[in-house]
Amino acid sequence: MTADRTPGKLARSHVPRPRQLVLRVRLAVRMQRAYAERARLDLLPASPHGSWTRLAHRAALLRRRESEGPPSSRALADLQRRAFACQADVDAYVERLRNWVRRPPPPTLRDLYAELVALEDEFGEAEIDVQSPTLAVVTEPIELEGVELGPFRILLRCGSVEEPEYETIALVAHEPSSSDFANVTHPHVRDDALCEGAGHEAIQAAFRAGRLCDFFALVRQVLRTYNPGSAYARLGEWQGVECTDCGGRTEEERVLVCSQCDNSICFDCSRSCTGCDRDLCGCCAENCSACGNRFCSACLSESSGAGGGLCTDCFEERENEREELEEERADDESGEPATAEPE
Repeated sequence: MTADRTPGKLARSHVPRPRQLVLRVRLAVRMQRAYAERARLDLLPASPHGSWTRLAHRAALLRRRESEGPPSSRALADLQRRAFACQADVDAYVERLRNWVRRPPPPTLRDLYAELVALEDEFGEAEIDVQSPTLAVVTEPIELEGVELGPFRILLRCGSVEEPEYETIALVAHEPSSSDFANVTHPHVRDDALCEGAGHEAIQAAFRAGRLCDFFALVRQVLRTYNPGSAYARLGEWQGVECTDCGGRTEEERVLVCSQCDNSICFDCSRSCTGCDRDLCGCCAENCSACGNRFCSACLSESSGAGGGLCTDCFEERENEREELEEERADDESGEPATAEPE
C-alpha cells in the first residue's frame, strides 16, 4: 500500500497552521541531515580479498610441490574447502554490492517536507516533536473479523535513520482477559511492538528511502491484517465466551455449561459434583458441611432431608451414629442391653 503522491493531492493539502509549518520544516531539516550522514558513511562494500589470497597461496604452494609427486587427498580436500569458502564470500560480496548500487539516494529537504504534507493528508493530522525528535499519527479504530481493537498511535523515533524505531500504542487497550496474553493489544502487537511479518521488507525499504507516508501507511496495513499463524494471541481470545465466574473470555470449545443454572464457565473455574459428576459454576457448587466436598444442591438435599448440607455418605454416617446413641440411651434406662433385631 502506498499513499497517493499526485501533484494535485499535494496542491489541495489544507493550509497548515504557522506553528505546524515551522515544525514540519525543522523536522525535515533534522531528518535530511541524518539521511545525508548515513549516505556519506555508507561506503562501497569491501571485497573478499582475504579469501582469494588464502586460496591462491595454497594453490601456488601445491603447484610448487608437484615435482615431489602428486598432492595428497588431504591436501586436495583442503584446497577444495578453501575454494568453496572463497566462492561463498564472493557470492555474498556480489549481493552486498548489488544492494549498495541499488540503494536509494538520500531524500532531499523538499522530499521530506512533501512527505510530511502527504502524511497529514493521509491520516488527518501528524504529531511532530522536534526535541525528541518523534513523528506520530493515529489510525482509525481497527476492527478484525468483527473484533474491535480501537485506534492505534504509531510513534516513530526520528533521531536515527539506520533502522525504523517505532511503537504501535493502543489508545484504548483491548487485551485478552487471560493473563497468558498480558500487554497484547492486537494479535500482532505485544509490548507496543509490531510483528511486521511479510510486511517487514516493504516497511524497512520505505523508511530507508525516506518515504515517511508510505512507512506509516504500511504499518497501518499490517495492523489491519490478521494472520493466525504468527499471532501472539488468536482473535478467539477477544471474541470468546465470557466466564460468569472469573469474567474472562475463552474460546467456545474450552467452555462448559453449569448443569443447574446454564451459566458459561471456563475449564479453570468449573467444578464437578462429587456425587453425580455434573459440571457446576461457583454459585451452584455447595460444600458438604461434614466432609467439605463439593456437591450440587440436588445431591445434598435429596440425601440429607430436612437437615440439609450433607452428602449421602455423611448423612448415612450421621444416621448410624444417631441410632447407636439412641440404643445406648435405651440400655441405660432399662438396665438391660437392647436385643438386636435379626437381620
